[in-house]
Amino acid sequence: MVQFLGGGLQKDSKIIEIIKNQTEKVQLLAVKKDSCIIKFIQHPTEKVQLLAVKKDSCIIKFIQHPTEKVQIAAVKKDPKSIIHIQNPNNAVQMTAITKDPKSINFIKYLSDEVQLIADKKD
Repeated sequence: MVQFLGGGLQKDSKIIEIIKNQTEKVQLLAVKKDSCIIKFIQHPTEKVQLLAVKKDSCIIKFIQHPTEKVQIAAVKKDPKSIIHIQNPNNAVQMTAITKDPKSINFIKYLSDEVQLIADKKD
């Protein structure tokens, strides 16, 4: 069944929308073809989320409840992608501003530690 679906996914990744009980293997096949397809995947695994944001960090806006690891991967690729993360924790914020200090402008609510660092740089 996965082989058949895999062939279908290679031709049209949007077929993922009609697949019930999406296995990680099916999810990975779909995201490898088109990272935007993650918005149609029910409960993508962390591995699938990581693949998607490594292909395009802004895809994080389509992932509900991305793990910290996925958030950090996204901001490492593009620190400005932090704008798409709801309530990034301290580690995610620090990763973004370490990579690009200007990304601080894209963080809605700075953690106390990040705020202290920003104040020291002024």
